Amino acid sequence: MPRYHSLSDVQSRLPSSIATIDALTEPNADQVTAWMDEVEAFVEGQLATRYQVPITGTQSILIVRDICSDLTAYRVWQFKAMGVDDPEFRNQAEVLRQRAMEKLQAILQGTMVLPDQAEAPSSSTPAGTFPEPIFERERIQW
Repeated sequence: MPRYHSLSDVQSRLPSSIATIDALTEPNADQVTAWMDEVEAFVEGQLATRYQVPITGTQSILIVRDICSDLTAYRVWQFKAMGVDDPEFRNQAEVLRQRAMEKLQAILQGTMVLPDQAEAPSSSTPAGTFPEPIFERERIQW
């Protein structure tokens, strides 16, 4: 079950001619929901390199919602554009993907931040280690 974005978030990014997603459309609502889960797993996997996940900060969720909604809408748009002989129609979908990936890369590079989300612990010092050795060779310890 998607936690960062909803079906209505995805539909709001699509042109009205292809925005209807329900049990009878192609792709159907179940298929789009599965894509939403995949997109969220991808985005969360990327963000985990820098932030603690799941994302819980109110402002941060809005940023992640925007990224996830754009990426899922891109997938829906590409699916619905199959067989459409209009390159501009496909290019408009690509704009969504590019915008989302630029935001995600900016977050990963540190030029954009998730303002109210805790950063992941540094991997340079494993958790539970001390900065210097506890025991020393050839010295009475206690």
